[in-house]
Amino acid sequence: MKKTTRKVKRHLNYKLISFVFIIFSIITCFLVIKSGLFSLFNNIFICVIAFVIDLIIVKGINSKLKSWIKGILVFITFILLFVQIGFYIFAPKVLSFISSIYDDGTRTYVYSIYVLDKSEYKELKDLNNKMISYIKDDNTKKIHNELNKQIQFKSRISDDINKLMDGIKNEEVDAVLLEESYEDVIKEQDENSFNNLRKIYTFEIKTKIKLTKKNLDIVNKPFLIYISGIDTKGKISSNARSDVNLVMAINPETKEVVLVSTPRDFYVELPSKGKKDKLTHAGLYGINESMKSLSKLYDVDINYYLRINFTSFIDIIDTLGGIEVDIEGDFCESNEDRSTKKKDQICLKKGKHTLNGREALAYARNRHAFSNGDISRGNHQMQILEAILKKATTKDVLNKYGKIIDALKGKMLTNINIDDLYKIAKKQLKDNKEYHIESYTPIIKDMTSSKECYSLGDYANVLIGDDESINEISNKIKEVLK
Repeated sequence: MKKTTRKVKRHLNYKLISFVFIIFSIITCFLVIKSGLFSLFNNIFICVIAFVIDLIIVKGINSKLKSWIKGILVFITFILLFVQIGFYIFAPKVLSFISSIYDDGTRTYVYSIYVLDKSEYKELKDLNNKMISYIKDDNTKKIHNELNKQIQFKSRISDDINKLMDGIKNEEVDAVLLEESYEDVIKEQDENSFNNLRKIYTFEIKTKIKLTKKNLDIVNKPFLIYISGIDTKGKISSNARSDVNLVMAINPETKEVVLVSTPRDFYVELPSKGKKDKLTHAGLYGINESMKSLSKLYDVDINYYLRINFTSFIDIIDTLGGIEVDIEGDFCESNEDRSTKKKDQICLKKGKHTLNGREALAYARNRHAFSNGDISRGNHQMQILEAILKKATTKDVLNKYGKIIDALKGKMLTNINIDDLYKIAKKQLKDNKEYHIESYTPIIKDMTSSKECYSLGDYANVLIGDDESINEISNKIKEVLK
């Protein structure tokens, strides 16, 4: 009787273990599919294989197999359960990070309405039946719909920023509507005029663009990535001038990297416009425009991008424990809040230093203390990126993965497939070899040239590159890609 009772009890335990195991497997499969970590086909394939294995184990546990075989199957079941529990504990944080950095095509545009500081208008409703001027873009219809919910207004389209500003300076219009990324452009051209304006209303418009998926084998074969650094506190998905423009050619097999910094004021062609402008202004038309401008400049095909809010790398560098940088010369720079007070300045001496995040940002921003100005700043940015790459590809970083995820979340955007990012990290851990990095900046043959810039509708000072130097860099990139 006792033997029969034990047998029944054991049978019930097997049923309970099987039930818990199946429930956990279903939840795990649901979370994997929801995460988008792999393609839909791969996710379904993984789940089907997992369920086949589950059914084999469950059937084995509840069959008439020998007790020692059932014991092994139960042991395997408990191992798989612990793996799934670990997934529930750690996956939410990782998956949340992945969703925050992967570009799903969502774009955020921030628009503000400005009036003259001396005007009587205090809020949006004061502009009812008044004239508002703006530059026409793809969101014009959505802008009208948003504003018409609150006021009726007359509109005036300007061809370029200068005409827009002339309209309000001459009081031909009552207000101007500016997309956030144009604010810095106006400050660059005529800061006094911008300071005479007063912001009375701000709103956001979100759109979704269609992204072209890349299917290159970047885990084993060379590839190119454009790194765009925006020096703004706005959303990473917003259009903005790109102050840092780096092209990185990576060969994962030979562990070679060619890093190219192109100055922000470099005079380039905007492929979608068929006109020329400063490289930094290409970012006003989206990251793809910047990427295509550099592809055309260096005669290569750049498929991938990584966009990072440059001010946010303070957290990244601090999480890494600082970086080793050989500073070119003595300098002082305002802090991350752009404070002009002397007590808030960050000053560093020439020589090798272990920089924290605030110090690294100051070095990356400064150009006035160095004779080559913007070119020196680009070189400093490459120094910093190289130092980050060297530190981030060490095994020590694994111990800080949680903090690094927190530091990067929502502060970068990429179109590299998530499963490729995982495979690249896995390959680097396996190889555990340091990358050999070479850095280049194109030679400038004219630093004082004034050329017509598309975004301004006017002339501005730009940097003219040396064709021979550009060709040499192009060849260096192509060598790595071979």
